[in-house]
Amino acid sequence: MKAIHKAEPPFFSEYINKTRPDTWSDISFGIGLNIRQYMLEGVLPDGNCQSTSEQNSQCGYTEEDIVPDSSRSHIDHFLKRSFFPDCEWVFNWNNLITASNCEYYGAKYKDKTIRKGDYKYLINPVTENPQQYFIYTSAGKIIARNNSSDSIEFLKAEKTIQLFNLNDKALVNKRYTVIKQVLAMFRYLDKSDIKTEIGRFDSLIDFIYDTYKLNLTP
Repeated sequence: MKAIHKAEPPFFSEYINKTRPDTWSDISFGIGLNIRQYMLEGVLPDGNCQSTSEQNSQCGYTEEDIVPDSSRSHIDHFLKRSFFPDCEWVFNWNNLITASNCEYYGAKYKDKTIRKGDYKYLINPVTENPQQYFIYTSAGKIIARNNSSDSIEFLKAEKTIQLFNLNDKALVNKRYTVIKQVLAMFRYLDKSDIKTEIGRFDSLIDFIYDTYKLNLTP
């Protein structure tokens, strides 16, 4: 799960103020694509690019590489619309995260299983840094950094893993592949170059790279 630093672009607020949508279904396909392009790639509707993007072409929850095309990604409301239908949440930029379209894990899995009370223990990648809650095994599983079962950090990590199904076999296998790639590149590329080369699972790369660097430091 990525730490996402949100920055609402003027085109979104201008669109909302101009069209005054009542529900998310009132949002046009075009503006939806513009939102995904901005979040994933930092591309504005006029074609200009920001220096950085919010999500670095990765799902905000699983960190898989995704593209703005609607067949591969969608805009997720972290606070589910059926639980939080007020316009202040439906059109709140900080509540919007571009996510993978997979039904078996990530945003769509969360929406099928979450209850309103679960949000108390769900990590919000916009307001919290998920790396403070998670570490990874050498096989690619994501686990709680704090293993004290009565700690709030453990409970939030476990609930987040469960509700986004972050240890789905397909995700674990993808992470394991990335771990092998990082270890193959570790001695001749720095971390930022490895992230650019691999293009997915930034938080996993941070953890693996930093762990091995620490172990090799005299």
